[in-house]
Amino acid sequence: MSQFNTVNAWIFLNEDEPPGSNYSTPGSCFQTLISNNVYQSVDLLFIAFTGIVPTSTPGAIYVTSGYTLDNGNVPHPGGLTNTDYMRSVVRDAKANNPDIRCLTTLNWGQGNEISQIFTGCSGQAELAAAATAFAKNAVAFFEAFGLSGFDIDWESPLSDETTQSQFDALLTALRAEFGSDYLLTLSPASTNLLTGEVVNATVDFLNLQLYASWVQASDYIALGIDKAKLAFGATFEEGPRQETPQDVFQEASTGGYTVVTQWRLNSGNFQQEQDDQVTLYKLCKG
Repeated sequence: MSQFNTVNAWIFLNEDEPPGSNYSTPGSCFQTLISNNVYQSVDLLFIAFTGIVPTSTPGAIYVTSGYTLDNGNVPHPGGLTNTDYMRSVVRDAKANNPDIRCLTTLNWGQGNEISQIFTGCSGQAELAAAATAFAKNAVAFFEAFGLSGFDIDWESPLSDETTQSQFDALLTALRAEFGSDYLLTLSPASTNLLTGEVVNATVDFLNLQLYASWVQASDYIALGIDKAKLAFGATFEEGPRQETPQDVFQEASTGGYTVVTQWRLNSGNFQQEQDDQVTLYKLCKG
């Protein structure tokens, strides 16, 4: 039996490759995922990135006032948007692999992405109420797009501009609202504000961005986070941090990891990234 529970990947909605193509262009990075059955080598697909917006935003999906998730207004060739891409990716991934589960990943690039949820809050009760409202709206967003959970790309500036009490309230509310129906994961390149007690009680696993030289599993274990919660985060994206599927398999196996997730399936090097994902899956799952 394989030691690996899931072998996963991120995909970046904003980018069309080759340049000038769109989702439906034959041979595009999104179409080769289908034609080459790459989705069959992905257990959890993390779709990056969503943001957080007020529920007063036109087109916002929510059940209670406050803040909710949003795909952003990124334009694509042919007049398509990230919302079109989100629906298409989920639809085609599930058609190609009925067992795949799709999650959305929160953007790390806006420092106030989380803290805005708690605007005007003072005291634990108000923090909890704001976090619960957001969690309910997140579930409505999942239901609208057929998603199975929420991933938070936990790194600077997002990890710098959130307070400890805000983040604890958010994770606690998300877990309470999700129950066992939806996954809650972190993809950290920072240890800021992470406490073992809260993470262990709320988060299913953490995709450690181990391709970043400053990310060490020992730093997270030192916070009291269970070793079993740590997942091996790899990258096949071309550049100085690029890894091979053989190296990832060896390191993850030796390290005792049960989850592997790689960034990403659709850069300018998408053909190799997708081939490497298939190879990694075979190595991990036999």
